[in-house]
Amino acid sequence: MCKCSVIKFVSHFLVLSLLSACAVDSLDPVAPPVFGNKWTVMVYMAADNDLDIAAPLDLQEMQKVGSTDNVTVLVQYDTRTEPTRRYKVVRNGLVLLQDLGELNMSDPGTLRDFITAGVKGYPADHYTLILWDHGEGWQTGVDKQVPAMIEDWDNTNHKTLPLSNLQITQALTEAEAATGARLDILGIDACLMATLEAAYEFRTGADILVSSQNLVQGFGWDYTDLLSRLTSQPTMSPTALATEMVASYRQFVESPAWGYGDQTISAIRLGAGIETLAQDVNALAVRFSGDMADPALRDGAVTTITSALAAAQHLKPPTYVDLYDFSGLLAGSVAITPIQADLKAITIAEYHGSRFPGAHGLNIVFIDLPMAVAFSTYLFDYTNFDPATGKGSKSSFINDYSWDEMMNSYFYLKYPNLMPN
Repeated sequence: MCKCSVIKFVSHFLVLSLLSACAVDSLDPVAPPVFGNKWTVMVYMAADNDLDIAAPLDLQEMQKVGSTDNVTVLVQYDTRTEPTRRYKVVRNGLVLLQDLGELNMSDPGTLRDFITAGVKGYPADHYTLILWDHGEGWQTGVDKQVPAMIEDWDNTNHKTLPLSNLQITQALTEAEAATGARLDILGIDACLMATLEAAYEFRTGADILVSSQNLVQGFGWDYTDLLSRLTSQPTMSPTALATEMVASYRQFVESPAWGYGDQTISAIRLGAGIETLAQDVNALAVRFSGDMADPALRDGAVTTITSALAAAQHLKPPTYVDLYDFSGLLAGSVAITPIQADLKAITIAEYHGSRFPGAHGLNIVFIDLPMAVAFSTYLFDYTNFDPATGKGSKSSFINDYSWDEMMNSYFYLKYPNLMPN
């Protein structure tokens, strides 16, 4: 069960009961800051899609703790049956800050405005943004089975363009420019966002990324437990809170009451560390591309990649492999690869269930091409974006580096009949 296949069932009565018992406040004019506010936690709940039956339960979990003198919890909430609203979450209730009408939650301007209003209205020592919706770590096209992040169905079941990772970074950058405040943590309560492609895109938008390599089970994060941890220790550092996010999710999925067990979550430092990692991944790609271009080395390179791909830890086949595991298998007998050393340096905390023993916190795309074809999964646009044709992916990692070229060189040698002309 996962957020990509909704399993929460909430009656219309529960939705109304959660949203109707609200006092009224306003961010316009801006509410005065909370004295001593240590953390402002902003949750962007994009449930104007098939997750609208799931969202009220997480909203209810937040209300069991609510805001305190030192922690402010804000939510922007949108469903298929309700307009977009901003709330301050208080214990056992919601304070309506603004009724915004029907907004497109997959518009980067909508996300930017929420962050800007939250930071200006409730300044704090530290800021966390949690994106709540469907997720897919690298894909950006509207024709994909699951877009990169944030689906908005426009209250009529009509899907608007998804919010790509590039647009998320655009929103974070513009909000930082407007407020002067940088996000300490970007948390993503959605499937499959712990990928190098996504982390590289977000590298300038926040300091830490907390996300999952795998599908996120349908109940999402345990917001009662997570907010309890923060409000009981509001002076904790961003590193400490990111660690608690991982620990909270692990406790939830392993608890006997829920019994999911086999899940993943990681806290990864962004910024320069991701730049270094991407450069070392590129060096590996360039090396294998050179080997495959050399008739004397070609067969050995193809065999090495094929063997490593077969043995590597896969996450949601046929798309993702664990980067640490895969790079080690490609290197053979090397004790630790530069890529593995980079990952160790930027990993704050990581959890994986027993079904994913080779998971280490971050995926990369390496398509299992025969399986991809068998499942009719369109993945051939994992290549540089071409503005003239509109083809390819608007992913900075793909456009900046050579992983896609290496992967496609391998495919043309290994599976020539499956590749486009």
